[in-house]
Amino acid sequence: MSDRGLFRGLHLTKRFAKDPGKCRIEGASETAPHVSGTSALLPMLALGIPLVGHSGDPARWLDGVGTQSGPLLFVEHKDFVWGLIASMYLGNVVGLVLVLTTVSIFASILYVPFAAVAPMSVVLCAIGAYAIQNAMFDIWFCPAV
Repeated sequence: MSDRGLFRGLHLTKRFAKDPGKCRIEGASETAPHVSGTSALLPMLALGIPLVGHSGDPARWLDGVGTQSGPLLFVEHKDFVWGLIASMYLGNVVGLVLVLTTVSIFASILYVPFAAVAPMSVVLCAIGAYAIQNAMFDIWFCPAV
């Protein structure tokens, strides 16, 4: 994630706060990776130029489907471009529906005492680390353990 994405996230958090003078900016670090990914995709599609400091994901996506980015992408591969744009809209709508329907479930986790949540998360991380290669060696390098 670049600093540019973090600053965009901070700006949006301050902009949409109920009281901009006393806004809490803890959520900006969560929104920054999403802003960064989108800001890297747009110039890649339109100009064919991957932004410096961003990940190369958009370039790998386009290379994976066998298209070349740039201004002619919108002329030569109309179906791909409009399908990509439609999938972004659909993904946002589905994400909104999922968040609105499950927010009460995830908020109820806050009522569980930390003394119960912490050991469960460590055990789940250890199981996930072990499941990759079925080796105890991976558990020792698991960040949560």
